[in-house]
Formats: sequence, C-alpha cells, structure tokens
Amino acid sequence: MSEPVWDEPDEFAAPDPDAAPKHKTESGLPSIYAAFRAELQKPADLPKDIVLRVPGRESLAVRYSVDLPLDKLHRWQKAARKKKNDPTSQIDTMHFNLTVLQEQCISLVFNGEDVTDKEDEPLTFKNEAFQEQLGALDARGAIKEFYVRDPYVLRASADILTAAGYSQDDANGFAEGEDEDDPLD
Repeated sequence: MSEPVWDEPDEFAAPDPDAAPKHKTESGLPSIYAAFRAELQKPADLPKDIVLRVPGRESLAVRYSVDLPLDKLHRWQKAARKKKNDPTSQIDTMHFNLTVLQEQCISLVFNGEDVTDKEDEPLTFKNEAFQEQLGALDARGAIKEFYVRDPYVLRASADILTAAGYSQDDANGFAEGEDEDDPLD
C-alpha cells in the first residue's frame, strides 16, 4: 500500500507555531478560500527548460525548451505521418522525435556552459557549421550523429515531452480529433 501524498490533519494536535499564518477574512476568521485566491494570484512555477546529458559524451549536454503547446505537437505529428494526407496513417517515430529535438533545442552545452557560435548566438542543431563539422546534411542528421544511437534520440525526446507535461500516448500520435474514445471530445 502506498503512502498518501498529503498529510491527514490530526484534530487533536497542537497548532504548529512554525506554520504559515492562515489568511483571515475581514472578521478576522481564517478563510481557506482567501488563501486559495491568494495562491492563484501567484505565477505558476513551471520549468522553462531542461538540460539533458548526452550518453557516451560526459562533457556534452543539450538545453531544451519544455514550453510545447499542443497545437505545435499536433503539427509535428501530422508532418511525421508516413502518408501525409491520411489521418489514419502511422507516424514515423524517428521523424517525429528528431523534430522534437531539433525544434526544442535552445543550446548545446559543454562542461556546464552554453556554447555559442562565431556570432555569439547559441549553438543548436540548426547551425550549418555544426552540421558540417559532424558530416551531416541537415539538423536531423546532426542530431543522429551527435547522439550516435537511435534509442538515445528517442529517450531525449521522451524526456522533453514528459518535462513539458505530456504522456506517452500524446507522443505516440493522438492528433486532434483522432481518439474517438476520448470523453472530452
């Protein structure tokens, strides 16, 4: 049996003197609703990016954005379909995952520091000089050369999607309107 993720209140326990003060109404009585409203006024504390180490390359990592709206994910899924105009067509998994890495890359990282190019711009997989250095023809080829093995590409993409808040089903291609069993549609 798993432990609950919340603490059950002990109605007989003495008040915790270190606890944050409860919000009070105009009458001076505590109000959970007032505290709730105050919490809603605060900005959400969500990560903007993640840094993923590159397997087999201990000093190298990549900084990826985890800000990924659903409409963008749907466009990438549609573009990765094996038959472009057929919504029932399977998604080319590698094409989709390479797109995630290419489009969400903020910067390559070396020994904990973001790398910049000659123009002092963040170095990404889209940088043509970097692509040439790896012997790649485009950003997708550079990603494959950089990660060396396909499973590492898939793992990095899954980590980005998870950090962005998506589930494995989302990443597997439930594009808009396709999941007929979805009770929210």
